[in-house]
Amino acid sequence: MKMKKGFVLVIVLSFIAVLLLVAWVVVNIGCSEILQTRTSNDLSQAYYAASAGAERMYALLRTISNGNSTMTWPQADAQHNVQTLVGGTVAGTYTASATTIDATHFGIVSVGSANGRTAVVTAKYGFDSPITMGIPLGSAGPMTLQGQKFIILRSWVRADGPLESNSTVTRNSNVQVTGDVLENQNLLIPNFWINPPLNTTGIATSPTAPLGYSDANGDGAVTPDEVLPIGTGNFAANDINHDNVINDKDAFVYYYTVYLNNAVNNPLGQDLGIQPGGAHYYSGNQSFNPWSVPEGTPIIYVDGDVDILFSDTSWWGGSGDHTVIASGSITITQPTNGSNDRLTLISYGDCNTGGVRAFGGVRGELVVYTNSDFNAYYGGRTNGTMFAKDNVNVDTVAAIPGLLNRDLKKGSRDWSDPANWPLGLPPNFATVSPTFSIKDETKSSPQGYVPRWQQD
Repeated sequence: MKMKKGFVLVIVLSFIAVLLLVAWVVVNIGCSEILQTRTSNDLSQAYYAASAGAERMYALLRTISNGNSTMTWPQADAQHNVQTLVGGTVAGTYTASATTIDATHFGIVSVGSANGRTAVVTAKYGFDSPITMGIPLGSAGPMTLQGQKFIILRSWVRADGPLESNSTVTRNSNVQVTGDVLENQNLLIPNFWINPPLNTTGIATSPTAPLGYSDANGDGAVTPDEVLPIGTGNFAANDINHDNVINDKDAFVYYYTVYLNNAVNNPLGQDLGIQPGGAHYYSGNQSFNPWSVPEGTPIIYVDGDVDILFSDTSWWGGSGDHTVIASGSITITQPTNGSNDRLTLISYGDCNTGGVRAFGGVRGELVVYTNSDFNAYYGGRTNGTMFAKDNVNVDTVAAIPGLLNRDLKKGSRDWSDPANWPLGLPPNFATVSPTFSIKDETKSSPQGYVPRWQQD
């Protein structure tokens, strides 16, 4: 009898153990499923937060792309090349960043977090940068573009955008612009005054209050009658171009003939020979025909006006970049050059272009900076960028279809690397740059771009 009771007890205990084991298994399975469900929910929340971050970054960049906000992204400068957005949703938090991948694509990486779980979403989009150099046409003062019409005859002004002015842009019905026309901008204007306050040559760094001088009559220049006694001995050195006043022109002349000419201050790392008496310094007004300047000469300085005569001919037989700087005005009869050439014109006075389209082609590039007005009259075709500190005036003058059309096209050279900038480009010129345009999302190219999404 006692043996039976012991056997029953063993069976009961074994049954209880089995029940406990089953219960433990069931509980563990249930807890595991709950944990898996929670983990899955957390990862889903993190993914939705990451997706929200990517979408909001895209919306921000789309807004900027449409011109409703100002931003210099994407540019080569590292401090502008990454855009970051931090925020959160009901699902969790996110940190999204956007950066360029190559010349036509940018990527968004968004990291979402929820209850300690993270998910990463990446998206790749296409974009068009309107230009990869300075703006095709810009000015600090008013810009005027005029095509002409006579009965049924028309001559057109056609220009690539964006066209930008710190003032107003006036155009008539015979003007066509591809891209934006932006008025009342805040473009940074080149400044040729060099620090320190008084350098070794004695030229001062402010046109209104150089060391030892005072612009008493407020005309923006210092004349001998305004020289203070402390500065009398330095006046001749400050008046570097010897016109009996100290003003912006002295800064312009000094920047090129002294500062840039120094091997330390130019990308070629050599004496450029554009100082007075140098191999590439010309005194007085000059007229240049094709091949007038020796082949391979990278830069020349003219102390006076320059007249460049082109007849659909290269600057010289070979290809290359060339810069002409003038303390006066520059006139170029036909702004065309070889297909592999880049001609840079920098003038303290006006820069004038004229020509007839029938004799000119779109080859090479023309880069212009004028401290005064940029004037383009009659027909002609130009690739490149032009900027005037004062006014821009473009006029086809006469209504002769085809022959006197004026085409101003953006350049093709990539300036994202400073080593590719034209030699002698004024300080701050390259910072005049537009924003970008995101390609439309379509199912076909090249009109649009199908974004690529990936979840990690």
